[in-house]
Amino acid sequence: DGNLAITGVGFAPERVIVYQTIFNTPKWSFGMGTKADNDYQCTVNNYNNSADNAADEARIVSIYTAADPVRAQASIGSWDSDGITLAWTKTGSPTGSAVINFMFFK
Repeated sequence: DGNLAITGVGFAPERVIVYQTIFNTPKWSFGMGTKADNDYQCTVNNYNNSADNAADEARIVSIYTAADPVRAQASIGSWDSDGITLAWTKTGSPTGSAVINFMFFK
């Protein structure tokens, strides 16, 4: 749990696209957000080796490291002058690493 500043964008973003994957698994999430109404949502695939569980969530990124409900999720805490700040929460005890890619737009 906690905040993580994503900086070095070079401008104050107004829109963001986020794609997250976990290496060697079919788990991913794809999110979009806009500053104008501070609206964001992601689609997540929590493939748990027995069923393909896709869902929409009111987060910018959602990382399932094991079967539901073990996960780490981030909302946009703030839109900053050089990026964004993610507000992370976790459920259970997620472990491991994920790759998170950001595309920022003005």
